[in-house]
Amino acid sequence: FRIVHLSDIHHSPLTNLEHIRRTVEISNGLKPDMFVLTGDYVSHEPEYIEPVAEVLGELRSEFGTYACLGNHDHWTDGDFVTAAFRQNGIT
Repeated sequence: FRIVHLSDIHHSPLTNLEHIRRTVEISNGLKPDMFVLTGDYVSHEPEYIEPVAEVLGELRSEFGTYACLGNHDHWTDGDFVTAAFRQNGIT
């Protein structure tokens, strides 16, 4: 059973979507059975939540993608991060 773990993505002016898309592409290429994401998807700005959720929603595995929030996500808007992830198929 292969699990790919991604953490501390910090979508922000310093970490752009192209970098995150490349990470998703490489991660999908590993053909995992499951993805686990462990927080800090954004740094501080709420406008980065939906775009990163959409890109991370492109992760593909047989058993899905599961996530928990990090401190930066809670500081920014934990409910919004959770809703955006759910909308993009991330549990």
